[in-house]
Amino acid sequence: MRIPLLSLLVVGGTVLTAAVLPAAQTASLAGPTGAQIHPNEPVLIYDITGFTFAGGQRHTNLVVFNSGVASFSRSDTIPIVEHADLAFTGTEAVAQLRTELLQAGAATLFDQNLTGNDTPLMTVTILRGATEARAHTYSYYVASGAYGVVQGIIDAFIAEHFPGGGAGTTR
Repeated sequence: MRIPLLSLLVVGGTVLTAAVLPAAQTASLAGPTGAQIHPNEPVLIYDITGFTFAGGQRHTNLVVFNSGVASFSRSDTIPIVEHADLAFTGTEAVAQLRTELLQAGAATLFDQNLTGNDTPLMTVTILRGATEARAHTYSYYVASGAYGVVQGIIDAFIAEHFPGGGAGTTR
């Protein structure tokens, strides 16, 4: 049994209008199923979180979207660095980044079987960049072997689109 949608306009706690829409009209309110009205889905989520050998905390985050928008932030406690930036890299740069990551095996790596003392944990999530996207996530402490190749690709992307690597404001 389908329940009709009840449409209410409430202003300051007072119901101004109320209408029950037939079931046939409720489907059109949601828009076409699966439509990508605003193509801005994530392709890469990269995160560094943890403590450094010097005893400071580190948090770095990069999110790259299929629209070409990339968000980068960094916060360190030794030295104190605070930085947040947004860049439009272009869709071609995003496609190239994703291709390089896939060729380097970023969609097949699993959590690294190493632990690090006083080393922040790096986490990579690679997505398809679509509305209904599957994701593959893994973490590592030491950027060696295949993890180092992926790390190098991400570092190069950050260096190109966020000059200074998020050096930000140092206090």
